[in-house]
Amino acid sequence: MAKNIFDSLPSKDLSPDVKTYTMMIQGFCQEGLLDEASELFVEMEANDCMPNDVTYNTLIRGCFHNEKYNEASVLIDQMRARSFSEDASTTSVLLDLLVSKEHDPAIIALRKKYLT
Repeated sequence: MAKNIFDSLPSKDLSPDVKTYTMMIQGFCQEGLLDEASELFVEMEANDCMPNDVTYNTLIRGCFHNEKYNEASVLIDQMRARSFSEDASTTSVLLDLLVSKEHDPAIIALRKKYLT
């Protein structure tokens, strides 16, 4: 339902803003629809609506929760390049991953990147 309303905005001469995009991205992430969230993130930028720190942190946490660690790392780099930083929630998830005993190659790569 929310996606239908979102998709109908242009037909009503309305343009989604950063808050609207971020809420949709968050909804997709919560439902485990990371591909849809990522596509909307790309669409957002293509429509000249630049993501803010909340948008980045929302998508990064979505990547972590869906075990897309490499994608999260790329987003962190992009976010930092735009002078944004991780919020407390994202930092907490990242720290939990870094100290975990997991042997996932992507988590090992995160450890090397952020702990050395």
